[in-house]
Amino acid sequence: MNRRMRNYRLMAEEFYLEGKVEKALAFYKKALKFSRTRDDNSLLLFNIGVILTEQGRSEDAMNYYKKIIEINPGYHDAYYQIGVMQEDREEYDEAISNYKTALKLESNDTMSMYNLANLYDIQGEGETARKLYKRILHLEPGHPYTLNNLGAMLEADGRYREAYRLIKRSLIAKDDFFMAHFNMGVVLKALGESDKALEHYQTAISLKPKYHYSYLNMSAIYIEREKYNDAIEILSKGIESNPKAHDLYYNRACSWAILGDDKMAMDDIEISMKMHPPLLKWVIWDKDFDTIRQTERFKNLTVMYNKTQGKEESDDNSQNQ
Repeated sequence: MNRRMRNYRLMAEEFYLEGKVEKALAFYKKALKFSRTRDDNSLLLFNIGVILTEQGRSEDAMNYYKKIIEINPGYHDAYYQIGVMQEDREEYDEAISNYKTALKLESNDTMSMYNLANLYDIQGEGETARKLYKRILHLEPGHPYTLNNLGAMLEADGRYREAYRLIKRSLIAKDDFFMAHFNMGVVLKALGESDKALEHYQTAISLKPKYHYSYLNMSAIYIEREKYNDAIEILSKGIESNPKAHDLYYNRACSWAILGDDKMAMDDIEISMKMHPPLLKWVIWDKDFDTIRQTERFKNLTVMYNKTQGKEESDDNSQNQ
């Protein structure tokens, strides 16, 4: 190993650990000038790419990862990193291709395997995703994200006891994983243990306040118990953290209407509809709004709905002619 290259690389690593990333970049680039082997070049280029990725400079990072592949086509981590960036851009087919290449080069690469399984799940290829998740668990039995995802799939199939066991293992492996707490809440609610479900939703909120479904699911339990003030309280907290979540306003409108506060109910209906106009048809038919159906503001919504229906019928007739 070239001594000057090694010294510059070690200095770059020290700067990186100290949080001085620009200096780290500078010294990695100096090390690159004195690098003489393909493996050293690949490692230095990769480290530069990782720093650029962390800085949000994805195009620059992508160029460095591509340089690695040009000189070292067997460097599987470069394919993984490119796949991650493509996934962020929702270029799913390209990401899948790169994850597959990474796995061909390193069959036990659980990071590529996990991301690939996620993408298959997103694209509706559940069985393929399950096989990959099970393969990950064979290699890493305590992989928390895989345990959670597989548990969520079992929950969606109505296999709540099996889902509970997997998600519990996920939480044992990583008790600060907000999504596992959320999914545990879903499972416990399905198993009839709503109090415990509320505890897990609350933990999920404390770990990730921006995930609005935790507030939504808590409110659903309170509404089911006819604790409408509690529902309004948790929904209001959710709206503070997620002011653009239309379904939080909608659920709060339901609670306001049942409590007889016509103005607050209509305010929230109008906010939610402005954010998501297709809600109009649900508002019109939702029995929770029976108490405000005769108010002038609600009647205006009915007129709007009838006009919308008339336009849709007119469009359909035009297309059929």
